[in-house]
Amino acid sequence: MLSEEAKAMLERARYMAKPVPEQRAPSPLTLDPAITWFISTYNTLPERGKQGLMSVVRATASSLGTHPQAMESPIERAARTPN
Repeated sequence: MLSEEAKAMLERARYMAKPVPEQRAPSPLTLDPAITWFISTYNTLPERGKQGLMSVVRATASSLGTHPQAMESPIERAARTPN
């Protein structure tokens, strides 16, 4: 009961590429179990807990000799900058 045009369209559609399922490569961050745990823990905390956790991470990173400037928040940077 299909028109010739509809039949031709269905015939052409048979040869079209099938959709490729989206396959995402795992992020390099998610390959590290410690980072995965940290992100999972961070996401379960209330906002105040997230701020506290990040304060601890910043302090720890600073004490380990990493680049504290890159870790500090704009508020902390403003507090230490003389007017």
